[in-house]
Amino acid sequence: MVPIIGVEPNLDMLQVAMETMPPDLQVSFQSASAEQLPFQQASLSALVSATAAHRFDRKKFFGEVARTVQSGGMLALVHNRHRYWDSDALTEFHGFIESCVPGYRRGTFTIKNGGYSNVDFRSELLEDPRFSDVKVRSWEWDFETNLEHFIITGVSTSIVQRSAEVVGRSTVVEFLRDLFRRYSIDGLLKQPYVTEVTCATVSGE
Repeated sequence: MVPIIGVEPNLDMLQVAMETMPPDLQVSFQSASAEQLPFQQASLSALVSATAAHRFDRKKFFGEVARTVQSGGMLALVHNRHRYWDSDALTEFHGFIESCVPGYRRGTFTIKNGGYSNVDFRSELLEDPRFSDVKVRSWEWDFETNLEHFIITGVSTSIVQRSAEVVGRSTVVEFLRDLFRRYSIDGLLKQPYVTEVTCATVSGE
């Protein structure tokens, strides 16, 4: 069996991952940053970043990918996005966030300096000679959640936390409760998502 190693710089998140990972998957974990991966040269066959690469210093990260992934190996950058254009609830949600957080606009992501920007992994990888065969795949899916889970997951995200810093946590929670009350059906709120995966073959350093 090919070993799978999870890398996470935040010790609290690392602990959550270790506690919730099904034991039959046999995943081990290490604490490290994306810009300084704890692996030897050409020791990996593939590297996947799940919903985090928008915060990386990608120039350094891509250098680490080229160093640690074998020539011919794969890099995959995974992103989940709200399909707010398919949901009145999510349109209102992002409108609320825009009114709270200066510089945020729906469709943008937090970047390494703490601001917000669009990201285009495909263009970045196409411009880097260490990568080839760059492709983007996407698929749409819906996620239903009850009120408790909606509140917990909502206030745990960085963008909602920044909103709470501006208007207060109680105001944010009340907004989320009201949003759920108005748009949920039979105690569940549907949240449409699109998952985008940008893949590239690693040519080496």
